[in-house]
Amino acid sequence: MDQLVLDAYGHKAIQSADVDNELVPEVMRRLQRFLPEGAAELLADPSYVKKVLDLFDRTDRKLSYLEQLTECDFKYYFLRPSSPAKLLAHFEADVVSNVLRSVIDCTEWSLDSLRNLAAGHGMKYAAVLQIIRLALIDSRNGPPVMELFQFFGKDECLKRFSELLVKLEQCEVSAAA
Repeated sequence: MDQLVLDAYGHKAIQSADVDNELVPEVMRRLQRFLPEGAAELLADPSYVKKVLDLFDRTDRKLSYLEQLTECDFKYYFLRPSSPAKLLAHFEADVVSNVLRSVIDCTEWSLDSLRNLAAGHGMKYAAVLQIIRLALIDSRNGPPVMELFQFFGKDECLKRFSELLVKLEQCEVSAAA
């Protein structure tokens, strides 16, 4: 059998599984084994795990193996960025800080408001989106930023931005010492 056939069987098995009684408990068990204790806030909530699984039903993303959620492709749904390292590899610390503070202060998160924010900082729109995506999921690739905003909700996005700003400040203090 080739990988495509195995993926198709895995996808069908996940689709046919009982979400509440099989998938959610199994994903939670796997997450508790593979993710750091800091992720416990999200792991303690079966409704959040179900929300992630429901996302795959509603979108064209194909979940073929539960390991995709716990060890690779989609673990960002359960982990907040642990370090600003990826952001700092592409952007200056003050740029990241200024953009994230502006996003936090923005009353409406829409494509137009983000375009205006980019213009206000003299940056390309794509660069602002990249900063936001890296701050939310620690990856340059992934779902569109507006989809991330919608999925995580404003409170979780603000937590991720604020925590990253604190970590960014800690890096700056360490570098200055």
